[in-house]
Amino acid sequence: MVTLDVSNSMETEDVIPNRMNKAHHVIHSLIDHLGSDRVGIVAFAASTFLACPLTTDHGYVEEILEGLGPRSVLNQGTDIGLGLETAVDALDRGADRMTATALGSSCW
Repeated sequence: MVTLDVSNSMETEDVIPNRMNKAHHVIHSLIDHLGSDRVGIVAFAASTFLACPLTTDHGYVEEILEGLGPRSVLNQGTDIGLGLETAVDALDRGADRMTATALGSSCW
């Protein structure tokens, strides 16, 4: 699960071209090396949301990633703890889903 800071500070140009574009590049590179592993994205600033649940559809993840930026959230700030908490919750739900699938359950 990738957590991405989408606060206004990510538009700072202390890296080329800016922090947000650099983060997108790094995440794309990570996805390129995942093989068939699942990946998801949590976006955060002062609030957080699951932008993309765990999936093996890397093309879909990259589409979602391209739409993420400072205008993705209303509440600006940087609450990385909340972002990480959301990511852990999403991972737990993904693990529960995989266990249920392995046991033959159709419930999510």
